[in-house]
Amino acid sequence: RLASVETLGSTQVICCDKTRTLTQGKMEADKIYTVEEEFEISESEKNRNFLQTLRIAALCNDAFVENPTEKMADWKLGGTPTGKALLMAGAKIGILKTELDESTKLVNTKPFDSVVKYQAALYNEGDKQILYFTGAPERILEKSLKILNDTFIDKLSPDNYQDLNRKLDVLTSQGLRVIGTAYKEFPLDKKVNIEEEFKDLVFSGFLTLKDPLRPDAKSALNKCKSAGIELI
Repeated sequence: RLASVETLGSTQVICCDKTRTLTQGKMEADKIYTVEEEFEISESEKNRNFLQTLRIAALCNDAFVENPTEKMADWKLGGTPTGKALLMAGAKIGILKTELDESTKLVNTKPFDSVVKYQAALYNEGDKQILYFTGAPERILEKSLKILNDTFIDKLSPDNYQDLNRKLDVLTSQGLRVIGTAYKEFPLDKKVNIEEEFKDLVFSGFLTLKDPLRPDAKSALNKCKSAGIELI
């Protein structure tokens, strides 16, 4: 359109967003970071912290599979890009939400809220209730009092806290989306108020997500720069 050509010809500054503009809008889980170490999401990992982080990501999640009886490659997913990425992260190593739903009973949920920056899901599991949290990593870490090690639950020490905050700074500086995971256990007969219990959590791990760049993004940016357009 001629009007568009005229507008582009007089453009001096372009302010562009990232998701689906510079990236493909296909969020995918990348790695898991615990107090112990960094893990690739692969079938070889059996660390308790690694598995618990993926389990929380699957259970504290609104995403779902429309056709769970089909092969994983043919799955049709519903939900947000983040939710779908977290669901698939567990599915890759056999942590399937459809199977977890058979062994647990969902009691209550709190959807993600951009003000408090977390979401939660309360489940009955055997002889106890477990409240799972995912959300902004700094908020999850701030509310965590204990830490899940490979074989036991320990107190979250100042050194642990500093190390995890340093990891978080490095991950966010790389442009990665980071999700924090944690949980809290209760007796089966306790009446649990989710908002009141967002404290004294057991930290499990950080899960990083990435959104691959569109193949033509770099050349498009270079063309704009060569035309004298400032990019923000």
